[in-house]
Amino acid sequence: MPSLPPFSTTQSDGELASLLDTLKGLQQHLLREEAKQQRSIDQVHPNYTASAKNLVHYLALRQLDLSELQHQLAQLGLSSLGRSEAHVMATLNAVTSRVAEHLGVAVNSQSGFTSYNVGNQKLEDNTRRLFGTKPSERDTRVMVTMPAEAAERPELIASLLMAGMNCIRINCAHDNAKTWGKMADNLRLAKQALASQSASAPECKIAMDLGGPKIRTGAITPGPAVIKVSPKRDKFGGVLAPAQIWLSASEHATTDYTRPEREPCAHVLVPHHWLQEVQALAGKAKEPKFGKITLVDSRGADRRLTVTSIAPDGIWVECFNTVYFTNGTFLNYMQHGERLCIGELTDIPPLEQNVVVHKSDALWLLPAGEVGAPAQYANGRCIREAGVSCSLAGVLNMVRTGEPIWFDDGKIGGVFEEVSPERALVRITHASANGSKIRSDKGINLPQSQLMLGALTSKDIRDLAFAANEADIVNLSFVNSPNDISELYAHLDIHTQGREVKPAVVLKIETQKAFENLPALLLTAMRYPNTGVMIARGDLAVECGFTRLAELQEEILCMCEAAHIPVIWATQVLESLAKKGLASRAEISDASLGHRAECIMLNKGPHIQSAVQTLVAILRRMQAHQRKKASVLSQLQVAKGFAGRLDEELLETS
Repeated sequence: MPSLPPFSTTQSDGELASLLDTLKGLQQHLLREEAKQQRSIDQVHPNYTASAKNLVHYLALRQLDLSELQHQLAQLGLSSLGRSEAHVMATLNAVTSRVAEHLGVAVNSQSGFTSYNVGNQKLEDNTRRLFGTKPSERDTRVMVTMPAEAAERPELIASLLMAGMNCIRINCAHDNAKTWGKMADNLRLAKQALASQSASAPECKIAMDLGGPKIRTGAITPGPAVIKVSPKRDKFGGVLAPAQIWLSASEHATTDYTRPEREPCAHVLVPHHWLQEVQALAGKAKEPKFGKITLVDSRGADRRLTVTSIAPDGIWVECFNTVYFTNGTFLNYMQHGERLCIGELTDIPPLEQNVVVHKSDALWLLPAGEVGAPAQYANGRCIREAGVSCSLAGVLNMVRTGEPIWFDDGKIGGVFEEVSPERALVRITHASANGSKIRSDKGINLPQSQLMLGALTSKDIRDLAFAANEADIVNLSFVNSPNDISELYAHLDIHTQGREVKPAVVLKIETQKAFENLPALLLTAMRYPNTGVMIARGDLAVECGFTRLAELQEEILCMCEAAHIPVIWATQVLESLAKKGLASRAEISDASLGHRAECIMLNKGPHIQSAVQTLVAILRRMQAHQRKKASVLSQLQVAKGFAGRLDEELLETS
């Protein structure tokens, strides 16, 4: 292969010689750090030997301020080392050799290190090992959190597979093993159904999240058992559209959400025998006159509901007046003025209550097991402060006065003013102007408290018995130390004895401590054959501060690329689109940045299929413009034919 022509420079040979000395000194610095970490490198799995060495080189490189060196290299038209993550020493060797060639001096080129092509290939291989074969037209996979109804609806999973989903996420913090098993079974059914329609089944992995020692708000005193349903009205109170109500005997009965008019204002549970009788009687009536349902609601108001359609799992009714359903309400099914059957409501759940706090309010944090309650007022004065409990026992013994506390992903914040083992007084410092609601089962973050908590709880250890045999990937929540990883694998080994293929493990980086320990966490995880990292941006932002999130994301991405470890970009990606059907510009921009990771995770929502389709479209477009940090100079349509158009425009203006 012919040698490269010399580069052009205005720098003197003396300046280039000094630059060469700097580069050679940098090489030696990397080799010294490698020697220091040789024991850790020797302990990694053979899959990661070269990757561990490259990670150590990258960390050694980033110990130094290289901004001036990068400026000098860029002036010479050489690599500034700014995209060397996956192949650090190879890039440094190439730059050093070019400068030495220009000066006509020999250098001892370091050998045996990960090359440009090999570094990129290792990341691709590890990603394929974790997530399976990459989808067509994009490198980045899509993971979707399963809602509870996925256990009852294989067609929901099938629709997500067709939209482009590559991995399902089952959150063990919710539901139970029976529900998780149904989700896994429905994934297999959906894959079989799609395989029968094409040459092969779509590849889709199962990832199971261990709940970890997540501190959450406990139960809050429930409100009354009542469901209020109102039609849509204009500003003058006129009815614009009737209220759509879904009556079924099961909490998870299928509803047709694909049609806008089939998004119910309320879901009311009715007696099973009464529903079957109404379905049979209404089925004999001629559409559209399926009959009516009359009732006296909790206020004593007479109400009439019109049956508009019949489904296998329930019936649809509409109402033009506000109605309050409660336990003890009788439903009378009528046809032609005759009452044919009657049923009594008994399964109306109590309303979920919340605690409303304003800035400067006092809030009691209660120990695990106690029930929270809203503040009580008399004559406009607070006579008892609000209280919420925390889910983990012993937390009150680990906090100190002056330390901050955040609720619900940082939406509400406060500072501890008084602390005792029985309860702690929090002064609210961060809330919306009109007050913020704290609900049960919302996250609590204590970023400055010294929490002596391991990553695995007793529940996680029980859940592993199921996950070890059903999951392709186990996501380790709230990992903070190498011991957390070793403990997880010890439990996995117990449940997978005799199996050649074991679940991969993904480290969820969601605390300040995990970020600070990331190099050690990566080297420990690389002792095992298959691993990945999730940037759990919700808790991480609260723990480290929202203004630092972009910086932390960048550093995690770079360190993982240096280790050739695939990354999952998670939390609130296209959140508004999944939940409300409409994405914001900021969310689209965020999703486009996420393509630098090997997988993007979406959370559940009624419009999740649309969110998957949108994300897949974004990923396909972005892949033509950027790979990791490097810009891809593909042909720009706007530049195509630019010269000819410019000539025409100049002629016109002259």
